[in-house]
Amino acid sequence: MIVKGRITTRDGHPLANETVDLVLGETFGLSASEARDPERFGNRTRFEQVTTDSNGEFSHSFGIVVYHIDVFYIPFPIRIPAGPPPLVFSMRFPRISSVPYLVHAREGWYKSRRASIASLTVREELLNHKGAVTLTAFVEIELKEPTHGEHQSVLSP
Repeated sequence: MIVKGRITTRDGHPLANETVDLVLGETFGLSASEARDPERFGNRTRFEQVTTDSNGEFSHSFGIVVYHIDVFYIPFPIRIPAGPPPLVFSMRFPRISSVPYLVHAREGWYKSRRASIASLTVREELLNHKGAVTLTAFVEIELKEPTHGEHQSVLSP
C-alpha cells in the first residue's frame, strides 16, 4: 500500500522539505466484527512521517497489508468484498497547521474537522498482479492562503 503526493502553494510553486504526517488506522482491512479487536489480527495504527523533495513530492509505502474476505458457495463462489478495501488514511502538515485530513482515495474525497488549509485532489490506482494487489493513493495538495494564526512564511516558495 503506497501513498504518493505533491504539495504546492496556491501559485503552483512546490514546497520542498515540508513534513507530512501519515496515519493508517489499525482497523484497515478488517470487517466490522474483526475491528473490535484489531491486535488479534496483528493490526496496529501506523504513524509515518515523510518529507517532500525539491519538487514538493513525497512517497511512502505501508508495505504489505492483509485484508480479509469471506467466500460463499451459493450456488457458485462469491467473494465478499470483491476487491481490496478502499484506501482510507489521515494526513496533516505539522509545520503549517494541526488540522488533520481524512482521505478516502477510492471515492476521491477528503474531510477536515475545522477550516481547511488546503485543497486536495485524490485518486486511487489498483494494480492486480498474480493475485497480489497494490493500492496506491495519489494526492495533489494545494495549500490555501494561511488563516488567522497560521505561518505565512511557510507558504512562500
